[in-house]
Amino acid sequence: MKILQLRQEIERQKELLRKQVGSRVKQYREENKMTQEELARSVGIERTSVTNIEAGRNNMTLEQLMMFCEIFEITPNDMLCLSES
Repeated sequence: MKILQLRQEIERQKELLRKQVGSRVKQYREENKMTQEELARSVGIERTSVTNIEAGRNNMTLEQLMMFCEIFEITPNDMLCLSES
């Protein structure tokens, strides 16, 4: 029973993180005055992938994470909502 509860909690945390990171992608994209199409072209993915990442439906790959950070001139910690403390 404990393992099932742990797995459910992990899934909840993963969903929350996906939504937080997706929100950050959208925030940085808008701050940089980019469309989803422009961002998708810059990263080499489909616009629908950007839509799904921003909505928290899809995970991004590590390569995509690094490309987003390079484009937005931020650190992975910034994108992943991690503090440096």
